[in-house]
Amino acid sequence: MLLQESLQQPLSPLGSTPAGSDPLRISRVRTVPSPCLLQPFVSIYRPVRNMRNIMLQRGNPVGESSMNFSMWTILSCSRILSLNSKGPYTSMSYTGCAHYNRKATLLAPCCNQYFPCRFCHDQAMYDEAKDPKTAHTLDRHSVVTIKCMLCEKEQGAAQICTGCSATLGSYWCSICVLLDDEDKGQYHCASCGICRVGGRETNTHCDRCGICMKKEMIETHTCVANATRVDCPVCLESLHTSRTPLGFLPCGHSLHGTCLQAFLRSGETQCPLCKRSAMSSEQQDIVILMTDLDIEAAPMPEEYRMKRVQIRCYECRNESITPFHVFGLKCQKDSCGSYNTVKLGEAADAVTDASDEED
Repeated sequence: MLLQESLQQPLSPLGSTPAGSDPLRISRVRTVPSPCLLQPFVSIYRPVRNMRNIMLQRGNPVGESSMNFSMWTILSCSRILSLNSKGPYTSMSYTGCAHYNRKATLLAPCCNQYFPCRFCHDQAMYDEAKDPKTAHTLDRHSVVTIKCMLCEKEQGAAQICTGCSATLGSYWCSICVLLDDEDKGQYHCASCGICRVGGRETNTHCDRCGICMKKEMIETHTCVANATRVDCPVCLESLHTSRTPLGFLPCGHSLHGTCLQAFLRSGETQCPLCKRSAMSSEQQDIVILMTDLDIEAAPMPEEYRMKRVQIRCYECRNESITPFHVFGLKCQKDSCGSYNTVKLGEAADAVTDASDEED
């Protein structure tokens, strides 16, 4: 009754209270914009009233200050509601998780539980699963039910809540069942089959690589068929569905950007997949020149100067016979000359093996 009467009274100026009235009167909850949010306040009126009585018994120190009682009451109610919520995602202040800013949770049909997003589901049900036999991930396209976290109404996946008419996310994709209140330039790429970020106007899809990339890269990058339809060779996480920006090596293979930086900082200079150089062509030319000078300045001892070995070059994929040197084995193809090679065996052994094959 007290709440109903208070809602019929005209609002007082912000921060002021009518003469002779209780400054902590629950009538201040009428500033809540949506009617669907009043029910939680009604259910917690008694704790708020008890707090008011305790403060009044102590001399009502709050009433003598210039504190905004309307905001104080709302914050107090919100805090109590959060502490008495039925689960970790049922607070009125819910805005999403660490991955997405939204006002709804998803019902995972695989385990019939609500999660803030598919990444939270995969973390709980796959990364942290105690039983490997039951570990699983969530197919984003299989979600058909969501729950509004403002009115807690379960409903079909949509952008507008059917219970309180709240917008659950400013971006909505009905194919991926994706809601997000943060503007990241999201768009759905039909060729990728998922939503991407960065803006459709600045990105384009490479049909051979199977991924969207910046338009300025489309003409200069090295195409590798389905380069991103594999796991990252460093962290073994998916590249195609990753939220982390990707980095491309000169050979065309890709890694997570953060994994690529850590990989290069560790001193690695080869692609972990094909062993081609991770350096640019200009850097490779400098390495070849510096190694040539080092070999010329430090010749091998007399007993090793005539030694020859058979090598395979990772850059041009050709085999050749080259002089042995501890500083490096140079590819003898005129168009290459790289030191990014691997020793196959002694030159004499290679000739013997070749003659055996001819017989």
